[in-house]
Amino acid sequence: MLMNQTMEVIEKNDSREKEMLESLKEDYKVRVNAVAYILDAKPEVENDLNELKKIAAFMSVDEIHLFDENGVIYGGTIPKYYGYSFDSGDQMAYFTPMLQDKDLTMCQDVMPNTSEGRSMMYAITWNNAGTKMIQVGIEPKRLIDEMNQNQISAVISNMPMYTGINIFVADSGDGKILGSTKAAMVGKTLNDVGISRDKVTEQADVPAICYRNIDGIVSRCAFDRTDDYIVVVTCNLLSNIKTDVIIMVIMIVYFIIAAKALASMFTKLDRVRRSAYTDELTGCFNRKAYQENVEEYWESPDMVYISMDVNGLKKVNDHQGHAAGDELLQGAAECMMKSFNGYGRVYRFGGDEFAAIVFADSRRLKKIIDDFKERMNKWSGKKVSDVSVSLGYAEKCERQWENFEELAEQADERMYGCKAEYYSKKGEDRRKLQAAHNALTKLYTKVLIINLTQNSYQIVSIDRESLKNSVFSAKLSDWFETFANSDELYPDDRQAFLHKTALQNLKKNINGTGKSYSIIYRRKYGEEYKDTMMEILAAEDYTDDSQVCYLCVRCLG
Repeated sequence: MLMNQTMEVIEKNDSREKEMLESLKEDYKVRVNAVAYILDAKPEVENDLNELKKIAAFMSVDEIHLFDENGVIYGGTIPKYYGYSFDSGDQMAYFTPMLQDKDLTMCQDVMPNTSEGRSMMYAITWNNAGTKMIQVGIEPKRLIDEMNQNQISAVISNMPMYTGINIFVADSGDGKILGSTKAAMVGKTLNDVGISRDKVTEQADVPAICYRNIDGIVSRCAFDRTDDYIVVVTCNLLSNIKTDVIIMVIMIVYFIIAAKALASMFTKLDRVRRSAYTDELTGCFNRKAYQENVEEYWESPDMVYISMDVNGLKKVNDHQGHAAGDELLQGAAECMMKSFNGYGRVYRFGGDEFAAIVFADSRRLKKIIDDFKERMNKWSGKKVSDVSVSLGYAEKCERQWENFEELAEQADERMYGCKAEYYSKKGEDRRKLQAAHNALTKLYTKVLIINLTQNSYQIVSIDRESLKNSVFSAKLSDWFETFANSDELYPDDRQAFLHKTALQNLKKNINGTGKSYSIIYRRKYGEEYKDTMMEILAAEDYTDDSQVCYLCVRCLG
């Protein structure tokens, strides 16, 4: 029983360390993406050391580093690191795959950094334009402290023992003792204390029992092994000869206590296991649960992926405080779970992003979504009066999808269309809201800010395929003309396109009233031409003297 208890404690301890580490890595990936977004929105702070430090403090990270496309640090909060690259050492070489795949976001385990040997965790991602990499470094003090407490030496030394009874936990490879109730034995090998590692049996259903001369004293031994550890429990025969009755009473009392402790531990472990798959704020399942479920769900022909995003979260956080923002998220999650949980599961990916995977035919799906909308209309909180969620879904039965990711992306695209429509009706400045900005850039293949007075433009977002095929010029009018004369535009649409995009016509049709000006033309996608719409809308800071507008392009299919 003591052997089994020891094995259980060690295995659960190792599992907890891994869960803790993975949880932190996901958290740091979220932080580095947030920093990348901030720097994209405020590119002027890239060269301002004080502003970068403020961003680091705001995001609760210790370091920010900026890498160029070749993997060389050229900026960040620690100037002495400038010039280091992915070739500077093993720790930095870990991130070399970033150079080949700009969709990657990576997070490293705790290890000494290249410059100073400090224990750090680093996460890295590309910015939206793919022109630079942003890395954040965090000194994971909480993780280090907890992992130190969870080291085998600490775990075993804290286990309750009685005279004549000892526990040894050794590395299964070299037999080195990693933890023991006899502290002086840590660092020695099993052979040093009289236990032949070579004679320890292979993993068995029950521990093996034998007698050994342990550290000069005849002892009864029980030993067992896992892939990583050899565990030995010894009982000193000379020290417990006083009476078998006393030993028996002590062991009975001990095992009664141990049984209660184990029952409590299993209850706590069950809670830990549940919490590992549950979002703490909302009670929804988390990204980890989602990743483990999707493969199983993909087998069902009735599967429906519902992509959801809570509207107005940043505005509530900024004007009413984060407590109100939390209530908004909890209210949205409550409506989701009450509507969808009877047909599947609801997941929160972080921030205002949610998804539900349900199993229903098209007729029942409509009723489920109508029920969700009705619940939202009736919901009201103490700090927030109402809740709104942008929603898009894709059914597996719609068509032959290549894989689960393609179906989910289709649902996301439909959700972002819904969100863009929501912010358009609200008249929100899309540059100032991350959710609105995401919606805008997801819905359109190309987004530019143009200035009709200065005949200039600035690219906000452009997809890679469009970037590869587009030819940009110095002036806005030159760009329109260059595009019109390329084979990207359908020849019969050329004259109409040039007429509608002439600066005088744009100035005539656009003003600060908020109405958009649309141009429909046929554009080449691959080997075929498809209907495409260019929308031009006056920006919030539009004036007659500075005619600033959004130019957005999307394929109509």
